[in-house]
Amino acid sequence: MRAWGSALLPIVVAFFFLAGCSEPVLNTQTGETVTKTLMYNLPADLGAVADQVMVEIARGQVTYVNSAHRVTVVNLRVPAEYAGVLEEATLTWETADGVLQPRLQLPEGFDRQLVDLEIAIKYPAEQLPARIMVAVGTGDVVLTGVRGELDIAVEHGSCRLEQAILQGNSRVVAGGGVLADLADLRPGLHRLEAGFGLLEVSLPADAGVRVVARADFGEILSHLDFGYLELFDDTGVGARLTGWLNAGGSELELRVTSGNISLFPR
Repeated sequence: MRAWGSALLPIVVAFFFLAGCSEPVLNTQTGETVTKTLMYNLPADLGAVADQVMVEIARGQVTYVNSAHRVTVVNLRVPAEYAGVLEEATLTWETADGVLQPRLQLPEGFDRQLVDLEIAIKYPAEQLPARIMVAVGTGDVVLTGVRGELDIAVEHGSCRLEQAILQGNSRVVAGGGVLADLADLRPGLHRLEAGFGLLEVSLPADAGVRVVARADFGEILSHLDFGYLELFDDTGVGARLTGWLNAGGSELELRVTSGNISLFPR
């Protein structure tokens, strides 16, 4: 996983030192794990105070939903024998160089790989910073109604985009599968890449985009009505496709290492 910060597992999700943080809303022990839940109320119009939102965790899940609510719920989960660690765990928040960045503080010497984080964000998409960066070592990312320039990296896990609007030059890479329901693609070069799994993309019928797809060891299945289409099978292994939808000012590059690419209309 790319290192975007220090070893403190930075998790940039919002301008939290302007927001209210509740007491832990729940401390629960289930089987062999203990969970500490924190809830944060977020201020309005984060995009006016920062250029980027970043989320970086070693293990866990990151979810976002476009919502009129402005709240983040964070679950910290550790093995039951380390319950005392959660009592000392704190989250501090800061901004630097236009990046919103909270940090997880744990007792010195504690193995951070033992911490499983779940971060759930509800916030109006139009009030977020224009660039959204997420990096997860082992886990999953689900973004619903997101709008902006995305830079998503999931080393071991999957990524799902629902009703997403890609801006700038967006990039989504996952070691597992990628499912992308794209409501719109603004002019730019956008890349979606899956490792071992399915790369499935849904595009609006009126999208203006050039699609370049490559499956290293797999097939490309298209249900789109391309105005112009080129298919390549020059190696006998895998498949390649280049197609144009409408006039288009966007380019969408798709690649899967071991798996199939499926293209659908929305």
